[in-house]
Formats: sequence, structure tokens, C-alpha cells
Amino acid sequence: MTQETPINPIPKDRSPATVALDNLVRRKLRVSDPSNPTEIATALKSLYSGEKEVLEQEAAGLPYVKVKTIRTAGEAETTTRTELKQARQDVDRDLEALIGNASLKDIQSELRGWAHAIRQIISQGVDAARFALDPRQRDSAMASRRQLSAYARLARYVGALTPDLNLPYRQLARSLDEVGAMVLVTLGDALANAGPGGAKIR
Repeated sequence: MTQETPINPIPKDRSPATVALDNLVRRKLRVSDPSNPTEIATALKSLYSGEKEVLEQEAAGLPYVKVKTIRTAGEAETTTRTELKQARQDVDRDLEALIGNASLKDIQSELRGWAHAIRQIISQGVDAARFALDPRQRDSAMASRRQLSAYARLARYVGALTPDLNLPYRQLARSLDEVGAMVLVTLGDALANAGPGGAKIR
């Protein structure tokens, strides 16, 4: 009497759960040998093609936490921002008018130094004014405003000593006063936007 051989016998060293897992891997990943790591890796890359960069980082031993890109809306254009932009453009225009004046070609380097210093003060003052909740930033904004006022007085004084060039120096002084005022307005807006209990003025 012959003994029947069972179909798909399970090897003695493998459990039914292991065989079922191998069959699942074959079916889902479409690999012929579930114990072959190369086939498994290739199949996973094909299955998760959208995660290719993450898998490569993981293989290289790099952090593979996927960080979502957060898009933020641009700053809204307000009346204060528009007026501040116009005031800064006026200062730039007046400075370039003085630098390009043929009568002042002998002190062009000094005027370029003025322009650089004034633009730096304006940038620092505006940036500090936007963070007016911080007392140090608030003090920095007010210091920048005082420096702009000092340059405006100096421009008027130089203009008074050079009558032929009084007008362009006075125009620069007025523009500096305007941008200094806008620094103060920007500071006030920052405090107002914080709400009633947002800041305590020293």
C-alpha cells in the first residue's frame, strides 16, 4: 500500500505562520524568494516610489523624518507699509540726487558714506519697530529715529552753509523726518496689534 504525499508540505523547520507570511510577501510584493533581501528591497522601492528620497536617506544613515512644507501668506499691504515704502524711496531719491550733483563731486565719497549709514539706520529702525513688544527692540527703534533726526538737522545745517545747494539738502532733511515719523507709526502699530494687554510701556 502506497503512502500519499501531501500537497505543498510544510518543512519541519518552518511553522504554518511563517509559510503564510512568505506567501503574503510573494503576493503583495511580487517576489519569487521572500528570503532574498535584494528582491525585497527592490520591490519596496517600486511599491513606495513616492518615498524614494526618504528611503535613500534612511539607507545612508541620515534622519528620515519627513517635514511638511508650510506655506505662509505674505504680509498684508497696509497704509502704514505703503507710506513707509514711499518715505524710504524719497530718502533714496534725495540721496542719489546729492551724490549725482556735479557741484558735489569733490565730496562724493563722503556723501556715499552718508547714504550707507542712513540706509542702515532706517533698516534697523524699521525692523526693530516691528518687534516693539520687546523693550530692547523698542529702544532700538527710538534710537534709530533720533539718529535720523540728527542727520536731518545736519543736512539743514550744511544746506544753510551752501546756499546754492540748500534745496536738495532741505529735501533730504524733510525725507529723513518723514521716514523717522513712519518708524514711530510702525512701532505704534506693532503695539496696537498686540491688543490691550500685549505690552507694558516703560
